[in-house]
Amino acid sequence: MSGTKHIIIKSKRSSFAQKMEATYNYVYEEVDPLISRCITFLLCTRPQSVLGAMLEYFHNHHENGTKVSYTSEELRDIKKIQAVYFEIEIAPVIQELVRRVMKNKPANVLEFLQIEVKSMIDDRLRRYEV
Repeated sequence: MSGTKHIIIKSKRSSFAQKMEATYNYVYEEVDPLISRCITFLLCTRPQSVLGAMLEYFHNHHENGTKVSYTSEELRDIKKIQAVYFEIEIAPVIQELVRRVMKNKPANVLEFLQIEVKSMIDDRLRRYEV
């Protein structure tokens, strides 16, 4: 009888391991490339409107990513404020987007990100309407 329980438990572990692997692969292959390039773009450009820049970035996305070039002096200046800018302006938005992606697991991550960023912008605009 304990052998039967062991097989059931092993089967559950196997199913869990498969789900973990599928989730990892989804994030690694579909989500991370888009989010990582977007974060790099935001850190290099430091836009006033993170959501607006994200929406523009996702609408103009190309498989090779967005190329941004700066002089070495500009890069040194950028590095001085990246950590603070990221923590205050970018991280909360990225966390929310990744939460939404993982909740919905859309087949087309880029399209989903475009829709969600637009939705976040619309929500903020509604909050500030008089």
